[in-house]
Amino acid sequence: MSHHLSPSNSSATSIVSQFTGLYPQPSVQMFSVSKDNYLPSLFSWLPAHYDRFLYTPGPLSYFFPKPFLQHAGMTDMVGFDETTVKRNPGGEGLSKDEVLVVGTFLERLSRAREPFAAVYYSYLGHWPYTEYGKLYPAEGRHFGGSGLQDHYLDNLWLLDKQVERIVEHLRQLGVLERTILVFAGDHGESFGQHLHNWAHAKNSFQENHEAVAVLWQPQVFAPREVTATTLHIDLLPTVLDAVGVRYDPEVIQGESLFQTKMRRKVSFLWGNQGMVTGSFDDGWKVSWLVREHVCTDRKSTR
Repeated sequence: MSHHLSPSNSSATSIVSQFTGLYPQPSVQMFSVSKDNYLPSLFSWLPAHYDRFLYTPGPLSYFFPKPFLQHAGMTDMVGFDETTVKRNPGGEGLSKDEVLVVGTFLERLSRAREPFAAVYYSYLGHWPYTEYGKLYPAEGRHFGGSGLQDHYLDNLWLLDKQVERIVEHLRQLGVLERTILVFAGDHGESFGQHLHNWAHAKNSFQENHEAVAVLWQPQVFAPREVTATTLHIDLLPTVLDAVGVRYDPEVIQGESLFQTKMRRKVSFLWGNQGMVTGSFDDGWKVSWLVREHVCTDRKSTR
């Protein structure tokens, strides 16, 4: 998906959209992390006998939709406080050693019973972009710079290697050819492309919402590039169609990519700072800063 957008510039809200097929609630108070979040999700739609688990080096209590996932049946979640990994390379209390945590995820994959729904949520591309070059000079120091953006790019390189480990492990287990892989970034990251726009959650420019999205399983998806605007909300109906699970389309706002043409004409984005944006297929955007009652329009430079 070459023009894929996250409907939110916030991690927790983006994750909920990925798993529910729903746009974020346009409210500064984050319903995504609310203990009352019982939205239907991928894990609600899948049959109960699916083995389901989530691993992340980050904390499940730090802007993470843990109650939402628990209510949907995701009971096996391992994060910063639950992992057996002790090493914390950044010392900031936000992420354990990613390479070692991936190792524990591979061990869990080896014990998984089929069918399974497994999630690995990386912290490598997240602020403060922990420098891994000293621990892993061969894979964690590729671009060689010392700035934040250099560390970010180095971490994406290191993340590519972790993705390779996961894919190869699935191959060795003999399940790769019957497993659907979904690769998706939760949101974008910014490095001063616009004035005062750094990290992700304070603005709603294109770089804050653009995200990677790839679906892979050659037996299900014919290789192609989707150039139309796609959103996180499209992932759920596409995956459910792929595994043959019936669902009520009236409770999902996303569109399955098994169709040849997207029906919607405008995509909606919600910024954590209180910005609602309508992104049109012709490149124009209309943004409304709710709290300040300011509305602007601009042409995207994507």
